[in-house]
Amino acid sequence: MLNNLGLVLQELDRFPEAVDALRESVALHRALQQDLMPSRSASAGDAVGTESEEVTEGAVDPAVARFWSEEAHHREAAALANLANALRGTGAYAEALDMHHQALERYREYGDLDGEGTALGNLARTLQRTGRLDEAVDAFQRAVAVHRELQDHYAEALALESLAGVLGRMRRTEEAVDAHLQAADAFKATQDERLSERALHNVLLALATETRTARRAPGWLRARWRALRGR
Repeated sequence: MLNNLGLVLQELDRFPEAVDALRESVALHRALQQDLMPSRSASAGDAVGTESEEVTEGAVDPAVARFWSEEAHHREAAALANLANALRGTGAYAEALDMHHQALERYREYGDLDGEGTALGNLARTLQRTGRLDEAVDAFQRAVAVHRELQDHYAEALALESLAGVLGRMRRTEEAVDAHLQAADAFKATQDERLSERALHNVLLALATETRTARRAPGWLRARWRALRGR
């Protein structure tokens, strides 16, 4: 509930309130994991005699405890990710980056590749906002790799478009064009021709901009124009 409340507050641009709700959500899920730690069940089993029987009778079944502990772990990761985005909305970039890294660590511990890919994309956007563009490129590239491994073409395409935007801002036009082309192919794999055409349009814009600023079109630029005419 607190996580959902935080998301709604973000949608309303009420970021400070969203931060408070999401901090509480993170703390709640951490406390739940602590309460369900396997060591509690193990210590109960170490007791002997009548006292052991009394403790075991009131103990949570280990399988049930493990399930809810893992669920709380996953929800903590989601709350951390949303908290990072809310902090970015308040301009608290340093803390937002810390929360992004914590969320990423939790998703990796849980083995959630989808969550990891999303967390990498969110991290990249905050790095981009703070002007750390080289790091943003690296994070977006890792996000693309994760989504590609999962064969999530839509998420891959969105990450590629974001990557292309950062590369374009850095005047790394050749790489930006390649990222746009890859995004077009990924969108096409989702059967979404409209988004695929939009990505190709972004390629044309990037190529046109480079052509206007270059005295003589480099070889790679002429090759991209020929490739586009063949699509």
